Amino acid sequence: MMHTLPLRLLEDHPTRAHELRVARLARAIARRMGLSHADVALIGRAARVHDIGKVAVPLQLLEKPSSLGDHERESIERHSAAGFDLLCQAGAPIKVALIALQHHERLDGSGYPSGASGDAILMESRIVAVADVVDAIVSRRAYKPAMAYDAAIEELVAGRTKRYDPVVVDACLAVLQEREIAD
Repeated sequence: MMHTLPLRLLEDHPTRAHELRVARLARAIARRMGLSHADVALIGRAARVHDIGKVAVPLQLLEKPSSLGDHERESIERHSAAGFDLLCQAGAPIKVALIALQHHERLDGSGYPSGASGDAILMESRIVAVADVVDAIVSRRAYKPAMAYDAAIEELVAGRTKRYDPVVVDACLAVLQEREIAD
């Protein structure tokens, strides 16, 4: 059972709303892929806390409306590892913590925090990663306006097999098409 965490994110409604949307899409992708009920639930649980490490990032960086410098980007990129540490300290299942740790890793090794690639990235993390990218594109952020789902689809298609798992991308595209999400 997880212990109580000191969560500024509970007050950070955009991040919390983002986590909930990512969880919803990640569960739908996992179901479309035919994963078990237990795996779908685990993915949903991990997606709901995938950005918990942002509590270790200064709020002014998370809300910065302009480009980040190298040092600022490095600070934000540490949120995955910080989230892993927080989740482990809170008694979360190790798989939930690992999914949160890996949600910015990319198949080609271009992600962070460790530059993991291919099969070194958990399938559950690949699912959360795709759902995270979709929501990041279609949602307004301090530094960018919300974009159309077409932009998210273009990113997934462009990154299919390079950055994103093709099976996950195909399942996500099917979910988005099935729901007939309009701009």
